[in-house]
Amino acid sequence: MAWTETFTMKLANLFPAGVDTALRTLAENKQIDRLIHTYTKRKLSPINQLERLLIVSDTNIGDAVFLQSSARILKHYFPDCIVDYIYQKSAHPLIRHNPYIDHAFPYFKDTNFTSPRNSESIVNLVAKHRYDLIINLYPFFSNGALNHASCPVIIPYRFVANIVANTRAHVKEPPHVLLQLYNMIHHMVFLLPTSARPGKKKLPFPGNSLYLSNKSLVHAQALLGQLGLHKENPILFLNPDTSSQYTLIPLSLQIAIVKQLLKRHRTIQFLIGPGFTYPDVERALRNTFSKKYRDRVFFLPRSVSIDTYAVLIDMADVFITGDTAQMHVAAAFKKRVGGGTPFRNTTALIGIFGATNSSIYGYDSRSRYHLASNQNAPSFAVSGTPECKNLTCIHKTRKKCPVVNCFNGLKLQNIIQTIDDQFDI
Repeated sequence: MAWTETFTMKLANLFPAGVDTALRTLAENKQIDRLIHTYTKRKLSPINQLERLLIVSDTNIGDAVFLQSSARILKHYFPDCIVDYIYQKSAHPLIRHNPYIDHAFPYFKDTNFTSPRNSESIVNLVAKHRYDLIINLYPFFSNGALNHASCPVIIPYRFVANIVANTRAHVKEPPHVLLQLYNMIHHMVFLLPTSARPGKKKLPFPGNSLYLSNKSLVHAQALLGQLGLHKENPILFLNPDTSSQYTLIPLSLQIAIVKQLLKRHRTIQFLIGPGFTYPDVERALRNTFSKKYRDRVFFLPRSVSIDTYAVLIDMADVFITGDTAQMHVAAAFKKRVGGGTPFRNTTALIGIFGATNSSIYGYDSRSRYHLASNQNAPSFAVSGTPECKNLTCIHKTRKKCPVVNCFNGLKLQNIIQTIDDQFDI
């Protein structure tokens, strides 16, 4: 880890408000913005025509899910350009049917940000193909490793700066990663030399979509039947797992949410997903519910595939989750590959946030400082309010807090009331 990163993280633990102010001040600096503009334009200047480009995703499943939307934006402007995408292997069932990606390369085998194996995958891919442009959205991959590439490599400085700048109160638009990714790519497209610039007008913000097969739908329908859920009764789907202890909804809060809702609504059913990073959470939940409620609580097997999981979310009336990949899966608009009856796309989303900033990653249709999900249903974000929370908490893999205070300030009744008020269950 670079000394600057180590220093910033330590400083953030001591002076969280001061670090937030400093980062936002840098992100809003007009001179820095002009430098980024000039640097990007200069990097793009050798391009005469875009025939093939590569998008490099970050290494997590969630990143693969929302960063894939960049392919749709680029295809709007350059329909004849070949768009390649390198991303996390575990996300492949969610990506492989994307019609805007010409070649899908699920080459990342782990989620270690600085994995030499992941970096080697990128280097080998670039050596094998001739690209006109590489968009590197993997912040821990050094561009120096691509010095041999015979094309410009763009680092998303503007993407990061706009996210940070728009986290200040009373901003003109949400800082959400999807929206700022769209802004960055649109800006980059119109900085290209005239010979490579598209003749099309600006694409309206498309949000994010997932393309799922009929096979995954059949599997999901069969699984619901095997578990014994009744389609005529409301289904609430709880994801008990996340990738970090700083985003994991506390077990006591998860138990309280399920019990309160089962008690208040006699017809609802709870579908509870498996724990992968934290399987102990799932096991603890299994042992919690008395016989009175056990016939309305159903547990998904760990063997469920990620695309079947996505279809099951679409079958649910409400999806409750922490900040993790499943949240972005739930928020995306679901489309069936090959046609047929469309997916429902009416799943309401409740995102419960700890360390990470809900306006950057979450979805809330009530708030002008948040992005709404791509579902035809409300979305809500509720967040902990610990005094130590700051922008560097986004970098949760580098946090080493002795005590997890991320969910301090969350009120159970606010979550329950949100569900009671908004959904007819």
